[in-house]
Amino acid sequence: MNQNIYVISGLGADHTVFCKLNLPGYSLVHIKWIETIKGESLKEYARRLLPQIKEENPIVLGLSLGGMLSVEVGQLIPTQKVISLSSITAYAELPFYFKLAGWLRLQKILPIYFFSKGNRFTQWIFGVKQKDDREILNQVFVNLEKDFLYWALNAVLTWENKSKPENLHRIHGTSDMILPKRKNATYNAIIEKGTHLMLLDQHEVVSKAILAELKA
Repeated sequence: MNQNIYVISGLGADHTVFCKLNLPGYSLVHIKWIETIKGESLKEYARRLLPQIKEENPIVLGLSLGGMLSVEVGQLIPTQKVISLSSITAYAELPFYFKLAGWLRLQKILPIYFFSKGNRFTQWIFGVKQKDDREILNQVFVNLEKDFLYWALNAVLTWENKSKPENLHRIHGTSDMILPKRKNATYNAIIEKGTHLMLLDQHEVVSKAILAELKA
């Protein structure tokens, strides 16, 4: 019988971005996004996701924004492992340009139409090159809700977390342009030339890295 991994996706994306992972012996249980509350923190939102986790000491895997929420979940309930993929563990790890945007409150005036569908810029910065991968990313942006995007950006730019679960395992790529690898951060696995969505174009390498952390 396969062991469950509770998966939290990134920035409103559905489970499609995990479609290429190959994790024999494990089944992915995708945690669904719920309606946001204005001004709600990442911790508060993570707390409201907990009823979807139906077992004790779960394995939680989070991508990008989902990785941040996984860190919060790992501090709210006992977990077997928390695996963070292409993500950060605290506000201090945000790139300076995100922090600048937060200080200027640019998330309040973001031109939402720019993210209403995929384009060459989003494909480039997320690091997707293959046609099928571009189609997956484009669909993510088509399905992205305006209110969720505004909430997520504000929640990340005001994140106050300063600790992390002891059983946290971090996997990051060297070519991530959204959340670049930090020199002073500790990672369990580094994927060479891995982009923010390396679980698509380097899914075999990422799958092996995840399996290694699950067995660690």
